[in-house]
Formats: sequence, structure tokens, C-alpha cells
Amino acid sequence: MPGQPPGEVDVIGQGPASRAAACARHSRTAGSRRADFLADIGRGLARDTKTRPQAMQWLRRAEDAGPQRVRNSPAARDAVAFLLQRARSDAGGRELRGMAARMGVPH
Repeated sequence: MPGQPPGEVDVIGQGPASRAAACARHSRTAGSRRADFLADIGRGLARDTKTRPQAMQWLRRAEDAGPQRVRNSPAARDAVAFLLQRARSDAGGRELRGMAARMGVPH
């Protein structure tokens, strides 16, 4: 694709968030590094209105990969609190409240 940096994953019709997700699917990092990586993707997606529903999925994957690491991470806790503040009573709300409870984030 013209103007695309060399070595970057090309996801047709998608933005940077989808490229990050495509990279994450092919990542072979293990343990806490994988949990941190997945949480970072979730945190990034949380800040964009269009990708907030995906953010919860990535944070949940991070928690599955490294539960203690993610639950005790101030950055992940902030992302969950941020999502919780903006959450509506739609899909993902229940899961988000559950994750917040496990992290000790007031809700």
C-alpha cells in the first residue's frame, strides 16, 4: 500500500487499531509480556470512541493471559475505570463491571 511503512501489517479498509489487532493475533510472546502487550492494545482502543467495544475484549484477553499482572496494573485499572465512566447499559457492561470488581475499581 502506498505510504505505508515497510513491514507494517496491511488490513484493507481498516485503521491503525485493526493493524495492531492483526499483529497481536500473530504474536508469540509468553506470560506477563503477552498480558502487558494485550493490555496496551486494550488501553489504546479504549480512548477511541469507535473502538471502545473492542477495548473490553482485548483487556479481557490480557486478564486471561496474566490475571494477577493485569489486575494489579495501574494502567489497566485506569483503562477499566475510563471505560466504566463512559459505559452505557449495552453489551459489555456486565463484563466490564465484573472486571472492575476483580480489580477493586469502584463502580
